[in-house]
Amino acid sequence: MNDLDKPVISFMPQIDRSKIRPGVETITLRDALSMKSGLRFPDKNFARALDGKYQRQKFFQMLFENTEPVTPEKKQYRYTGTDPSMIMMIVDILAPGTAQDFIAREVAGKVGAVYHWDNQPCGLPKCGAGSSFTARSLLKFGIMLIQGGRYGNQQLLSADYLKLVMNKQEGEGYFYHFHNRHKKAAGRRVHMVSGIGAGGQYMAAFPALNIVAVATAHNKGKIGLPLQAILEHLVPLFMK
Repeated sequence: MNDLDKPVISFMPQIDRSKIRPGVETITLRDALSMKSGLRFPDKNFARALDGKYQRQKFFQMLFENTEPVTPEKKQYRYTGTDPSMIMMIVDILAPGTAQDFIAREVAGKVGAVYHWDNQPCGLPKCGAGSSFTARSLLKFGIMLIQGGRYGNQQLLSADYLKLVMNKQEGEGYFYHFHNRHKKAAGRRVHMVSGIGAGGQYMAAFPALNIVAVATAHNKGKIGLPLQAILEHLVPLFMK
């Protein structure tokens, strides 16, 4: 938590700072966790095209060399896979072993989750999509969310970090690796913090109602259907 306002590149020792574009050095962990890095590329597929050509920090070196200059005006919310990938790169650098080892030991291992997590071509675990968890495993993470980071008798996530995740004042969007939004159920707005995966994996926590709903599916192009069913049929049962 004390490092949130430190520059991302301060954790990447292999980055050649003499070649990066102006402003890249101002991108902090908080920016990357809030989808506000300000990285902008010639086209939407630019980062994906580099992903298979360069590994780990070399991949980010190329991104930092080819972005538009990063300015305060550019640091506006934009949903992208690049920002969470930066966080994954830092986990890979700092954690003992690799990022995959960290996920197995500190994320899935702590709650006994059953999962599969693919890698990106650059060698890091996928971030925008690519992990698969069983419904029971997703439920455990949702319970941890609404219990302030606790699961069983252990504090597995920082309570201060969870406050950032659950902060409704941040606005609608994807912050700190969770979606924070308001949705309509039974004609009323309800606050929802969720993990949403491609194809229709959902872990939807409704803090005010103290409920967690999960779904696994494979609905390419219709990933909203499980959430629609949750909002139309399940959530109203718990609303007074």
